[in-house]
Amino acid sequence: DQTSPVITKTAISLTSTTEISATLSVALGEKGKMYYVVLPDASATPTAVQVKAGQNASGSAITTKGTIVISGTGAQACVISGLKRYTEYEIFAVGEDSVGNVQTTVSGIHILTIDKTPPKFSTPSSIVMATGSAVLKAGLDEPGTIFYAVYTNGTSSKLVADVSAGTGSVTSGS
Repeated sequence: DQTSPVITKTAISLTSTTEISATLSVALGEKGKMYYVVLPDASATPTAVQVKAGQNASGSAITTKGTIVISGTGAQACVISGLKRYTEYEIFAVGEDSVGNVQTTVSGIHILTIDKTPPKFSTPSSIVMATGSAVLKAGLDEPGTIFYAVYTNGTSSKLVADVSAGTGSVTSGS
């Protein structure tokens, strides 16, 4: 066997994500191994030699990498853990068959982990009142949107959906 295996775009796909992991479906078309590296979003594509060595495009070793043994020709699941929540990554992979032929073209897939944790105010919020105006100062512990709504005195408590939609408010925004 002198032919390198090939991981095509249809042979590597994202099947699920959590806050800290991603599950890929991988197929080589023959028995062998798949080497992968996980890099930050928009990273330069490493060479096949760099992926097999667990390096980025500059040749630096990275920590999120791995080798998956492919036992047959069908799709096989590959769980990549140790990721950060709500973060975009590029996963680059190359295949190697059982006699050592390594794929020369690097395959890649873009992923985004999910975020199930609601944001928290990261800085003390404050409201500075003046006649006819108010200034709200607040920050979140992650990217997101702060919604506000101003209600007249004596208005009953509102649901989150009412505040974000500005339902019944004098003024609202984000």
